[in-house]
Amino acid sequence: MNPDTFASDLLGYSAAVAVLLTFLAQQLHTLRALAIASNLLFIAYALVAWLPPVLSLHLLLLPINAWRLWQATRATEPAPVRCEPVLVLPAPTLASFRAGTPPVAPAAQRTSTDGLASSDRGGGDLYATSAGPRAFDSHAT
Repeated sequence: MNPDTFASDLLGYSAAVAVLLTFLAQQLHTLRALAIASNLLFIAYALVAWLPPVLSLHLLLLPINAWRLWQATRATEPAPVRCEPVLVLPAPTLASFRAGTPPVAPAAQRTSTDGLASSDRGGGDLYATSAGPRAFDSHAT
């Protein structure tokens, strides 16, 4: 094996691993530091293997990554934390009735503890309350 080829391959694979590690980084400072390391490795690889497009790309990316790392270290305010509002509403209570029975007791069978006024006149409306459906006489005075 040619020593120049071995050195070139070693630098190329090391640079590729450094790029892979940047994608695994979760902190901004770590990402930029790994990106700078990969830029340096790719510059060395491009010089040894003489790859002008790779060399020019990483010569341009190196100062950009260095500038962004410097900016990140000088930031005084913490990164904003995204907080989504959560609206949790209680589920409505559903009434269950047996087939053939009326859902609300007739006005004569209601007691004063039902929480709603009763009247001797008919024509009540049906309303849902937190205690379940109740008849309400809209004609009461």
